[in-house]
Amino acid sequence: MITKLAEGNLKTKYGEFKEVLYYDGQKESIALIMGEIEGEGEVLCRVHSSCVFGHYFNSIECDCQEQMDISQQLIEREGKGLIILLDQEGRGMVILLY
Repeated sequence: MITKLAEGNLKTKYGEFKEVLYYDGQKESIALIMGEIEGEGEVLCRVHSSCVFGHYFNSIECDCQEQMDISQQLIEREGKGLIILLDQEGRGMVILLY
């Protein structure tokens, strides 16, 4: 069962999104929602994996930040849409400690 834990507004350079935090019993996930999407037949949606390297360290080996920017731009242009941010490393990049 998925439980909604919290929600609030998030102002971005691509407009204002509603940020909703969900918990599935094991992990938390965040949904960014712009506009009214409930009951709509077709809604832009991106499922995006968290990426430490692309989002925090600006790695040139990864295009995660660029993909997030494009998704937000498209949703802004459409006036509605959804981004689901999963708490997982999407590309399998790992930090090796020696």
